[in-house]
Amino acid sequence: MRRLWFRLVLFAVALAGADYGLWQWTVNRLVEQSLLWTQQRPDGLMLKARAAALSGGWPLLARITLPEPELFVGGYPVWQGQALEVEVSPWHPLQLLMRPQGPQAAFPESPWKIMMQPASASATLPVRLAWDGWWPVALVPDMDPSIHTLDLHMTAQDVRLRPNGSGWTSADPAPHPDTGLPAGYDIITISRVGMHLRLDQALAVQCSLDDVVLPSIRQWPFGKTVQHVNVAARIDPFPFSNVQLREKISAWRAESDVFRILDATLTWGSLRASMAGQGGLDDFLQPVMQGVVTIASPEETITSLRDQGWMAPGLYMAAKTMLGLFVQATDAPGRATQKDSVDHADTARSRPAYVSVPFRLADTVLMIGQVPVLKIPPPPWAHSLR
Repeated sequence: MRRLWFRLVLFAVALAGADYGLWQWTVNRLVEQSLLWTQQRPDGLMLKARAAALSGGWPLLARITLPEPELFVGGYPVWQGQALEVEVSPWHPLQLLMRPQGPQAAFPESPWKIMMQPASASATLPVRLAWDGWWPVALVPDMDPSIHTLDLHMTAQDVRLRPNGSGWTSADPAPHPDTGLPAGYDIITISRVGMHLRLDQALAVQCSLDDVVLPSIRQWPFGKTVQHVNVAARIDPFPFSNVQLREKISAWRAESDVFRILDATLTWGSLRASMAGQGGLDDFLQPVMQGVVTIASPEETITSLRDQGWMAPGLYMAAKTMLGLFVQATDAPGRATQKDSVDHADTARSRPAYVSVPFRLADTVLMIGQVPVLKIPPPPWAHSLR
């Protein structure tokens, strides 16, 4: 019996030693890979940390924590955070899991920065072992979307858009119940953001926003708070290659030059709207798009736009006339018989109206039906990437 227990203990010690050795090897490979990312890659990506990586996770996971990481694209900072955890199973190193921790900022050096406090965020990245003969020598990210699927999930709370300054801290003053945030602080706040990016041969995006509080710079037509926004979009095929942005866009335009908004919904005060369409880029790399937008209670909607100064009286009359041609009753019945025509007419009048109209965006002009309603400034990158 003693021999049996001795063998079991010896086996457990040997297994723990083997696990620790494998864990240490995997952690060292993660550290090596993080150091390689401090040099700009061919695709323009670069990841830097303010201090040396911290290891942990034994016995089940190999984990390193990068303090104060910064992500650069083409030498420009696009993201920074308090910490970034990177972990992988030492026994089955096929998926790398990355989790940002603490307050984060997107586009930290732009005129506007996006500050966020993530409730949960993770990205999975396929990896493979690189071999030297019979010996594994490295863990290498395997980011070929024709073979693997890349996934990014994020749920963030307390997302803020603000002028560039000292950054987000917990010491920032709380909003006053009457006057709101002090001048110079947040411009837009979002209580919750959910996002899922999935990249294989195509890029699929699902994004939802809850309780978007707009700035108090003017009177908004449907109130200061946008209750909900949801967008599902797809770019197929997606130009995922180790080339600069100009070459990516050229390859995409040569292949298909199409992105699709599969579904977009908006709830903003009394406004209920949805939209679907597709678009691309013109020769000047400005967005072009066409599709169909559906609006509930259209007459109330354009009246609110006119009353709040967002629509000129002449444009209001033209839009009202045009919408009258498209308007329908929700779940409107078919042709009524003579016997129940009066009942159906009363029911139709009591139902909320909706309108579905085509829209088109071209040459930075947005047209609803045949009426130009908005001049949109060209994107800042349109001129620089010509």
